[in-house]
Amino acid sequence: MAAKRLAEAAALVLILRLVYKRLQDSEARRVQRFHKRFGPPKHGCFVVTGASSGIGLALATELSQTYGYDIIVIARREPLLSRLASELPTNVIPLACDLQTAFRDEAGVLDFRKRLEGALPAGKALAGCLHMAGNSDLAVHGLTDKTAARNLEMLDLNCRATLGVLQAVVPLLAHHVMRTDYRAVAVTPGALTAFVPSAPTFATSAANKNYIRALTLSLRYEYESDGIDFVCACPVAVRSEILDNADGGSGIERLVYIPTGLEWAQGVLADLSLGLPETNGRYMDYMTAWMTFGWGWTTRYFFQGRVQSNSVLLNRPVRLEPLREKLAGVYRQATPRPED
Repeated sequence: MAAKRLAEAAALVLILRLVYKRLQDSEARRVQRFHKRFGPPKHGCFVVTGASSGIGLALATELSQTYGYDIIVIARREPLLSRLASELPTNVIPLACDLQTAFRDEAGVLDFRKRLEGALPAGKALAGCLHMAGNSDLAVHGLTDKTAARNLEMLDLNCRATLGVLQAVVPLLAHHVMRTDYRAVAVTPGALTAFVPSAPTFATSAANKNYIRALTLSLRYEYESDGIDFVCACPVAVRSEILDNADGGSGIERLVYIPTGLEWAQGVLADLSLGLPETNGRYMDYMTAWMTFGWGWTTRYFFQGRVQSNSVLLNRPVRLEPLREKLAGVYRQATPRPED
């Protein structure tokens, strides 16, 4: 009986929370709260990396159209950035840069900071950096099923680039705080895999995202008194052409509703204005709670199941048999069995 009442109370709290978020937290209130925390657009601007597509593009669009900020947009594909600059209502400064190779040494960090300083609109400081450039695999496999080059590329963009970007922007964010007395914010690209200590067949992603989350939350406490928020954005999934057919319909299926990039971006920016250390864009919060507090065997089974389901969505076969079975044929052909 007690367990039933506890479950009912938990369900009621969840329902009330969802009602509050969706009905009471209006767009006007979100914008007002955001400006009160980080300063109005006349004082500061934002930089968004990975802004040529996906969630980076959605965040840049929302910051410009809804919140009214000038933004510096960073990605490798300059034509896409230029097109974005022509479509948004505020001042948008394109800055083409390959973050995967930009931070080979300290000189790379200093050069990136100098480029950012030179791109700042006149009279404005850097109020925030939304670093969304990341690298991951939707249908991922065992470590040796991917090339070493692919794994190292993920490490360079997810870990080295995140550290390099943060090293570069912290002094600029601190300048905004000292100049305006408003807070500043740095957002990093986490993921659902950031919440688990192990995720079989997602090993590289889990290691990368655990690094990002640990770095972000550590810096949050280091710079709390300096007026800089560090926030790890951890999307469970954001809708794309690949994931569009995975939408839930009704009832229990709604638990796996996959938001659009814009829906997710709106939730992230709303959470930033509340000063939260982590955000899932207000979608599928229960998933991160499960990953954090659930039994280890259940979360490991979840990721193995994800690989199988993703392989169906992508029409890409995934081989999950043990390594010895994958290599058995190769070794039988290349190496004769030693005689007793």
